[in-house]
Amino acid sequence: MAPSAKPGSRTARLFVICVVLFFSQMLAAALAPLVGTPPMTRYTPDLGLFPQNFALAQLSDGHVFVANSEAIMVFDGSQWQSVELPDWSYARVLAHDEDRGRLYVGGYDDFGYLTADGFGGWTYTSLTPLLDPSVLEQGFADIWFLTVTEYGVFFGALKHQFLYQPDTETIRTWQHEGRFGFGVVQQGRFVLQFRGEGLRAFDGEDFRPIEGSEFLSRLISHAVVLADQRLLMATNIGWITFDGSQFEELTQPPEQQALDATSLLLLDDGSVAVGTVAGEVLMYQPNNGSSKKFRVTNQHIGDLARDIDGGLLALVDNGLFYIGWPARWTMVDSSAGISSGIYDLTLWNERLYVTTSAGVFQQMTDDKRSSAPVRFELLPWPAFEVWRLLPLTSTQAMMADSYALKLIDNGVSLSL
Repeated sequence: MAPSAKPGSRTARLFVICVVLFFSQMLAAALAPLVGTPPMTRYTPDLGLFPQNFALAQLSDGHVFVANSEAIMVFDGSQWQSVELPDWSYARVLAHDEDRGRLYVGGYDDFGYLTADGFGGWTYTSLTPLLDPSVLEQGFADIWFLTVTEYGVFFGALKHQFLYQPDTETIRTWQHEGRFGFGVVQQGRFVLQFRGEGLRAFDGEDFRPIEGSEFLSRLISHAVVLADQRLLMATNIGWITFDGSQFEELTQPPEQQALDATSLLLLDDGSVAVGTVAGEVLMYQPNNGSSKKFRVTNQHIGDLARDIDGGLLALVDNGLFYIGWPARWTMVDSSAGISSGIYDLTLWNERLYVTTSAGVFQQMTDDKRSSAPVRFELLPWPAFEVWRLLPLTSTQAMMADSYALKLIDNGVSLSL
């Protein structure tokens, strides 16, 4: 006959069984991913430059370049350095030409490119000496758009459009008193907005009007080519698409005002990341019209770029964020309703419970189809710092606070 069990060992075995059953339920439960903020890391430059940033670009070797109001900042993952432009010009737009190993830069009354100097630094070469002296004398102010194409590199100012051809070291110039808008490569051709007129496409020789685009006479702030090669434009009349022949209003637009967008970025899965003036990033899927938004900062998002190792880079005036995306983890912060110290998480009846220094918070909804941000509410269970909540059945659980062990029975807290 086996020896009889000691009284304490039976209680210990019962506790172990409860714990095993609890974690088995956790593993088996299909909890929908929480809608929260993806993991983010902030990088702040220590160069003493004025905190006003406009654009960013990342090279294949990992170096990140930031267009700043005083210089170009370079970040290698651990250290920052700066590259000044001539005559106190500042950098507004950047574009990487990987084939030639150049980072093109658009500034104020100046544009050119950066190349590595072989000693860990960078050399800036201005292209403006190639311009006609009359253009230099007149000035062209800011370069707003910069696009590398098969025809050369287009530098777009307010009333000037420059086409730099690296093979011949020459620059062609167009002027439009009505002002230019965005420029982007769509279906192999460079499409440019002539404000007051509509869109034109470059055919290798000149810009030809695109029929039916006359209604797009006001500034188009941003545009991106979607995975299906449609052009998505943020306009004063909303989100407009162009498939190369027809213009249409987007039937399922992003949950974001078009003119509040600060940056549009196509991602590998066909979705579009939209930076906003409110410091949020909206993930928009054109295939089904779904949108998911999360906050990065309280500043406006200056620019977005894809990181070479996956994820996103988001630029703000006083720094740079790396955002894990697509995110296996999401952060649920105080905006979700929990404003106290978190001690433990418990999954009970497919709903999340959080034990904290203020009591137990319960997830508000268990609807797996909901895309609303997750919210928690404090439950009316008197306690002083709850450390653990141990489910026993679908209606009962044990709750341990700093001074007492209590039974939760059908939503009621009972002292033991």
